[in-house]
Amino acid sequence: MTWPVAGTIGSAYAGNGYDLCVSLWDMKWVERVLFEGESLLQTDYLFYPEGVSLAYHSTSWSSALFALPFRALVGPVAGYNLFFLLQTAGSGVAMFLLVRRLVGRADAAFLAGFVFAFSPYRLTQASAHPNLGSLMFMPLLLFCFDLALETKHRKWALWTGACLAALLLTGIHIFIMSCSGLLALWLFRVGFGALKEEGFIKISLWGAGACIVFCAPFLFQYLGASTEDFGTALAITGSKGQTDLMSFVTPSSHHSFFGERVKPLYQNFRQSFFWHAYIGFVPMILGFVGIWTSFRKRRCLPYSVLLVLYFLLALGGALQVGGKLYHWPMPFNLVSWFPAVQAIRSADRFNLMICLVLPVVLALGYTKIFPRVKPIALAGVMLLVAFEYLQIPYMTMDAALASPRAALLEEEQQGILLEVPLSRQHAKRPMYAQTVHNRKLISGMVAREPSTAYDYIEASPLLNAFHTYPAPTYRPGQMNLAKQWRKLKEDGVSHVLYALPDQKGDRKAWGSFLTAAPVVVGANSWGERCALYRIDDLIAGATAAKM
Repeated sequence: MTWPVAGTIGSAYAGNGYDLCVSLWDMKWVERVLFEGESLLQTDYLFYPEGVSLAYHSTSWSSALFALPFRALVGPVAGYNLFFLLQTAGSGVAMFLLVRRLVGRADAAFLAGFVFAFSPYRLTQASAHPNLGSLMFMPLLLFCFDLALETKHRKWALWTGACLAALLLTGIHIFIMSCSGLLALWLFRVGFGALKEEGFIKISLWGAGACIVFCAPFLFQYLGASTEDFGTALAITGSKGQTDLMSFVTPSSHHSFFGERVKPLYQNFRQSFFWHAYIGFVPMILGFVGIWTSFRKRRCLPYSVLLVLYFLLALGGALQVGGKLYHWPMPFNLVSWFPAVQAIRSADRFNLMICLVLPVVLALGYTKIFPRVKPIALAGVMLLVAFEYLQIPYMTMDAALASPRAALLEEEQQGILLEVPLSRQHAKRPMYAQTVHNRKLISGMVAREPSTAYDYIEASPLLNAFHTYPAPTYRPGQMNLAKQWRKLKEDGVSHVLYALPDQKGDRKAWGSFLTAAPVVVGANSWGERCALYRIDDLIAGATAAKM
C-alpha cells in the first residue's frame, strides 16, 4: 500500500507537494533547536534579517522526535521514510488494540486497523503533513481512556494524559479534535449513569489532572505569544475549506485503476482536491450496519453518534456538492465562532475524526454480518477494501536539489540567499533546499505568520517587486536598481536564486530585474527550473545598464 517508498528509501521522500517541503524544514529545525541551541519560538533562518515567530507554526514535535534517531542513523531521506512506514503501521496497530477491546473480536479489529492505516484521507494528509498523518496516538488515547474508566486504575488515567500530551506535540489540530472526542465520550458515560459507579468521579479527576499536568509544559508556546499572533492563529476557512459531499463516494484520484477516470471530478472539489475523503463503499455499508447495531450495544453507541456529528462538521459552513455551493444552514456554523474550532482552520480536517471513529463502527457492523469468526469472510472483505483504497504507486518526491541550488554548496562566498519570487507558495521549495545548503533566507513560509513578517520585504522597492503576484507591470528603470542590490549586499545577501515561473509574461517581468548572466541554470525531477546569480554580478550589471 506504500510502494515504492521501500524501494526508493534513500533517494526519494514518501509524499509530495509544497507542504512536504515545509514539514521537512520543521524536522531540521527541531534538530537545530536540540543540538545547535536555536530558539524554540523564533528564527531568522526565514524572513532574514528580522526573523519570524514560530509560536503558531505547525511543527510536529512528536513526529520530528520519532524520526530523529532514524535520520541520525541512516540519513535524512531514509530516516524520514522509516518514520513514515513505522507510523503507518503503528496507526493500524493502535486501532487494532482499541477495536479489539470495544468489540471483542480480533478479526474485526484487524479490519478496522487496516481501514484506519490506509484510508485515503490519512494517506493523502500523510503525504504532506506529518502532523495530520501521524494518528497512532488518537486510538491509543481512547484505549487508555476506556481502560481507566472501566478498571478505575490510576495508571491508565496517567497513560491517558500522556497520550493527550503526545497528540499536543504532534499538532494542535488533532489535539483539539481529540479533546472534543474525549470529552464527548466522557459525557456519554455520564449520561449512561456512570456517576453512580464507585470510583468514577475519582478516576475522572485523576484523568483530568493527568491531562493538565502532562500537557501544561507544551502549552506555553501558545499562551506566551502576542495577541496579534493569537488572532492570526484563529484564521478559519469554514466556507471554503469544507469537504465536498461527492468526495466521500469518489475514489481517490491517486487510485491505481480509477484515478485517471475521476481526476476531472476532483477539479471541482476545491479542498478535497488535495485531501481525499473517500470512505469506500464496503466500509460505508459496514458503517451503516454498525450504526444500526450500536443502538443495542451501548458501549459503541457514542462512536456512531460521533461519526454522524463529525461527518456533518466536515461538510463545513456551506454545503458543496460536485463543486457547487449551497448556502444552507449547516451545523458547522453553530460552532465556527468557538476559538478551538477556529484554530483547526479548515472544516475539512474533521475527516481525521471520521477516520478515528469509523473503524470502530464498521467493525461492529462486520461482527453483525459475520457473528462467527470466518477467515474466508475476513479475507474477502479485506481484499475488497484494499481494492477500494489501492493507490500504488504512492506519491514520492525526489530528494535531489535542482543544479542551481546544489551549486550553492560549491560557492566560496557565504551569505544570505534571496530566492525569488517571494510569494508564500514559492517559499516552500526553498525551505526544503535550506535543510541541505543551510543558508538563511530572505523569504519563508510559516503556518500562521504575524502580519509584520513581510515588513522588511515591503520596505524595499526591489523586494516588493518580487513579492508582487502576478508579476509587476512596472520596470526596473523606475528605481535605482544598482542601489537596491547594494543595499541587499550590505544586509548580507550573497546570492539570488530565481525560480523561473511558468508564465512567459511573468518570466519577462521578473527577469528584467536580473541584469547579469547566471552562474548556472538547471532543473530537477520536480520540473522546477531555476537560475543562480551572484549579487556582485547583479550590482555590476545594473551599474553598467544605468551608464
